[in-house]
Amino acid sequence: MEFLVRKASLSLFLQDQVERNETRVLKLISEDKELIRSLEEIMANREKLAALDEEIKVSEQVELLEEIIKRAKGNENSSITFMGIGTIPIPITPFIERLIQVFRLK
Repeated sequence: MEFLVRKASLSLFLQDQVERNETRVLKLISEDKELIRSLEEIMANREKLAALDEEIKVSEQVELLEEIIKRAKGNENSSITFMGIGTIPIPITPFIERLIQVFRLK
């Protein structure tokens, strides 16, 4: 029972710390116009990314994209044969990293 009381006490302490820090952060944010603008931009871009992610998921060429991502995850300098035409190197780039993140959400 004593152990449970200690856990409950720690939980209350941590909740108080979180609340105090949240209040402080909100105050700092409200005073920084550049930070507010950046946060608004992040929110807008996340909405756009969510819409793009949905479009990608329903694309007819999603299997090819998944194959590129699969190979890219396995080797930083992978390559893929595209429609029997030839081999295309696919280095890990920020774009490929983003694609990997998109497909991890599935």
